[in-house]
Amino acid sequence: MGKETKRVCLFPAHCNILGGTMFNHETGLMNKEQFGEFVEFFDKEIGTDYEVNEDPAGSDKVYVVCFELKNSEVTAICEWEDANL
Repeated sequence: MGKETKRVCLFPAHCNILGGTMFNHETGLMNKEQFGEFVEFFDKEIGTDYEVNEDPAGSDKVYVVCFELKNSEVTAICEWEDANL
């Protein structure tokens, strides 16, 4: 039997905003249904700005870059990704 693997959430990029350390995070690729679920989660739990990008390989999937996140919010996003992607 094959070994089950779990997606690993990579440490996000740092940016300095308003004198404090905030984070940006790029999600894994997701289909349209997953994207809708992610936006619902993100808007309810976090609510900062994000940008939607198409898969550079040309599939119909997208990824999201989230901005101005606290460390705890990055953790919440990674947990959502681990459970849903």
